[in-house]
Amino acid sequence: MSETKYKRDKKKQLGQFMTPETLASELIGNRKYEITDKILEPSFGKGGFLFPIIEKLLDVYPDTMSKRDKLDKIFAENIYGVEMDQELFEYTISEIERRYSYSLTNHNLLNKDFFLVDYDFTPTYIEGNPPFGGTIETNFGEKLDKIYGTRDGQKIKKETYSFFTVKCVDLLSDNGELGFICSNTFLTINTMKGLRKYLAKHTLEVKKIEIFSDETNYGMVYFNLCKNSKPKINLDNVEISLDDIGMTENFSFKITNHLKKYFIGKTLKNYITCSSGMTIGKNELFLKEIFNGKILEKYSYTIHEEPKTEEKEKMRNKFGVLTKIKKQEIENGNTEKILSISELQIPKLIDLPNDSYKPYNKSNGQLIYDKPNTYIYWENSGEAVLTYKKTGPWYLHGVGGEKFFNKEGFTWSLISDRIKVRYLPEGYILDSGAPVGVLKENVPKDELYFIIGWLLSPITTEILKNVLNHTKNIQSKDIEKLPYPSWVDEQDKKQIVSFVKNLINKKMNSEQVDTNFQEKLQQMFILL
Repeated sequence: MSETKYKRDKKKQLGQFMTPETLASELIGNRKYEITDKILEPSFGKGGFLFPIIEKLLDVYPDTMSKRDKLDKIFAENIYGVEMDQELFEYTISEIERRYSYSLTNHNLLNKDFFLVDYDFTPTYIEGNPPFGGTIETNFGEKLDKIYGTRDGQKIKKETYSFFTVKCVDLLSDNGELGFICSNTFLTINTMKGLRKYLAKHTLEVKKIEIFSDETNYGMVYFNLCKNSKPKINLDNVEISLDDIGMTENFSFKITNHLKKYFIGKTLKNYITCSSGMTIGKNELFLKEIFNGKILEKYSYTIHEEPKTEEKEKMRNKFGVLTKIKKQEIENGNTEKILSISELQIPKLIDLPNDSYKPYNKSNGQLIYDKPNTYIYWENSGEAVLTYKKTGPWYLHGVGGEKFFNKEGFTWSLISDRIKVRYLPEGYILDSGAPVGVLKENVPKDELYFIIGWLLSPITTEILKNVLNHTKNIQSKDIEKLPYPSWVDEQDKKQIVSFVKNLINKKMNSEQVDTNFQEKLQQMFILL
């Protein structure tokens, strides 16, 4: 592995995004440290926050003291820090000594994992940019989950940033302050809901960081928490009501006055269930493109029985071990179905429709409807595909969304800056990259067209991307959390259903649709 790739992989694993000193200086510019303060930086990296903290503390001590005496006091009594990366730790220690011509002998900077450090003091300030999205080793992560994974009955995501934040709030003194940088996804994504609720118990100010650094193009924010049990949320100098935040199922910090009016009742999850599909593992073996209305079949598939073996069972296990049950099956001579695939000398042309092939739902970014251009080999209810998955690595064994196969509904592009929804007829097998929504039992079928119309109107994208999840991922639960347009009266609802049915029929018959259909739907749904 090249040095560049090693460093890139290491940074990703540890969730490292180094903070420029100029930015850190700006963020803590209004801090009024005192000689009695104890300031913790729990992941100091290259010292992005440490050096600005040192500079501010140098000004706190009287001018009658020498710089060396000030530094002695600062490192012995004021600054506490942790950095688990030995290379970064050694760099920062050397840089402190170089910049200040000072030998660090009595200090509280540790080369350890922050989660393994126990402090016998209470910080008055905690500053920094903790790792975001870093990997936690499985067994250690389970131990941390028991300590930091739940607060006030809410689940805290098992992730470095979340656990760093919870531990720091726990450590902080009453009326102490915590200032952290993090990805702006923290404001809306559902996995951070528990953390937002935990922080919202105190006074919290969040500000957008216009420019972070060249290390990442992610949107970043800085939040400052005062631990005082006085709930108050301020986002970019605008106070956000906790009641408004509570109107959203994800407890979104980005609810705004002009969008909160939509969150007045039920959400789409009262009418639909959304799900992703399955991961095949090797698409080229089973997926077929359409040429002139026919499938070009290159393979033949046969299933036979083979004895179970220790080698294969270890390969299929998540941790590469042989369980007692599998060991007993091997000793008993149990067999299993194995798929054999051979390439045909002369590929066959298959006419459609054909009972052995089903349309496969692949994401393509189209709106309203698109004729299937990919099929999957699905003879005997997908026996070949499911056998292939079952005998592969552990992560292929599950069949995501299986109960939604063949059902009528709608689908959308998983990765997109807007909701790109289209009608999905019965008969499709579902792919993991193209989610699906289907009506719940006993919900009238016209609701499907009404909801498709709602999702096609631009206001839903605005609600989704501003309030529910402003990343490019549009997950199943994000769609379910959208408000249901209960404000539309029955007459207008019938008009919308008829309008959407007409759009779908025209698309299915390869006819042109009104280019302004989204604007028209917007006018039908928008709340003034």
